[in-house]
Amino acid sequence: MDYSIGKIIRKIRKEKNLTQEELAEQLYVTSQAVSKWENETGLPDITQIVPLCRVLGISADELFGIFGTNADEEVEKFIKESEDYIGSTELYDEEEYDIVYKRCLEQLKLYPNNIKLLVYTLGSACSYAFKCRKNGKTEEAQEAFNEAKREAKLIIQYGKSIHDIMTAHMWLVKLYCRFGMLEEAKKEAEYFPKSSDYTEGSQLAWIYCYENNNDGEIKARCNNFSNILTSLEHELIMLGNAYKRKGMYKEALITYEAFIKTVKAVYGEEEYTPPLHTWQWIYMHIAHCYLELGNTEKAIDSLYDEYDGLIIEAKHYNTKNKLDNIPALKECEFKFCSTQMHIKEPLISSLNKKWFDPIRNHPRFIALLEKVNALEG
Repeated sequence: MDYSIGKIIRKIRKEKNLTQEELAEQLYVTSQAVSKWENETGLPDITQIVPLCRVLGISADELFGIFGTNADEEVEKFIKESEDYIGSTELYDEEEYDIVYKRCLEQLKLYPNNIKLLVYTLGSACSYAFKCRKNGKTEEAQEAFNEAKREAKLIIQYGKSIHDIMTAHMWLVKLYCRFGMLEEAKKEAEYFPKSSDYTEGSQLAWIYCYENNNDGEIKARCNNFSNILTSLEHELIMLGNAYKRKGMYKEALITYEAFIKTVKAVYGEEEYTPPLHTWQWIYMHIAHCYLELGNTEKAIDSLYDEYDGLIIEAKHYNTKNKLDNIPALKECEFKFCSTQMHIKEPLISSLNKKWFDPIRNHPRFIALLEKVNALEG
């Protein structure tokens, strides 16, 4: 569908067998004005929109490219198309972030007050801002920063869903942190609850319980547990990273291994754990800790564990969305934001970290690097 006003005017005019002169005559404008509209070198004045729509026999929505569907349907379609595009790329370079972000801005011109689109664009704007800042593109980063702030403020002011509003606050925390505005980030953090049990799932579960709807309660509690599990795992990893940055490698190692024990306690013998519950590259951090603690063999064992785990995950990726044998998660459906899992280049990049310089000439490390290089892209 082409959303260009000029092309829509030309299309409808020709369908009605009108020349540019005839259309101009009915609107009390010159044929040159109509020509400019259709060639996209000018736009109708706002006072001409209603008469133009009446002459062409279309609504203002149709003139602006919104044909026969409501905004939510169009936004859902756009988001799905964007996610399909993201899933078809590795998103390793700035160009792809730029493409998605600019597509979002174009869509916002059509639906400027659609909260779902604002939330989606906010995430895209922040990601683009982070990428530009990292690559030293200060002007582009600042423009994206300003756009992200604008979208977040609109969501917070006009959003009706607590989830959307808190998502906006979350992105603002990340945005301010990345741009060194830490006091502003702390103010945004104050909006968040101190307890983790204020969730939609926990409240729905109580309702289903009082309805004696066992199936509904089980599904709600499974999904709620899935979200809590993701948060727990995330906090364990981030805590481990904080210990590691401080040079407390023993504490970091214990914390990382608590994450692994949590995963094993939930999934048991299940070979595959969904990406939602797997913090990729965890064994890389464990290997680093073992090296700092002087245990070379354990470090290399961890690197092999990372390789084996990612191979398993890539094998099942996007092919399995339910775990029927895990009671705590059997009612959950796991969604994927991409169609494939890329592991070769990220693995090579991780193995090239300076952390592993002390073992770079170790025969087992060389053998592992050869295995990684032999992987298909």
